[in-house]
Amino acid sequence: MTNLIADPTGQIRDYWDRYAEVFQRYSEPATSALAATLHAALHLQDANAVLEVGGGAGGAAQGMLRRLPYDCVLTVTDLSPEMVRLARHQLPEEVTVCVADAVALPFADAAFDRYVCNLGLMIIPDTDAALAEAARVLR
Repeated sequence: MTNLIADPTGQIRDYWDRYAEVFQRYSEPATSALAATLHAALHLQDANAVLEVGGGAGGAAQGMLRRLPYDCVLTVTDLSPEMVRLARHQLPEEVTVCVADAVALPFADAAFDRYVCNLGLMIIPDTDAALAEAARVLR
């Protein structure tokens, strides 16, 4: 079967760049509420280094910060530079916020003890590659 979309990752990035402010205003409150359940299940109070992939405009990360120990390192990524820009404005400077593709994360092996991807895997074109990257960066 022929791939009808030459660059699906680029199209997804472009879409979220265009939709970022609308998402932040109208959708992020709901997705952040869903993320709270995920955060509770991850026992974040015991975390040392947390990676959020597909962090959007940073709303869920704000909620996550309340659960993390003081000395925990939080890194938030998104494929969309515009989402990263919005997240950078919302999150404290101690939080690392950067553009990253879930299938090619720019982090060392075993760098994190928690991986969060709230409602993100469903829009990643190569889910298997994203899960392999998650396993690689987790201790």
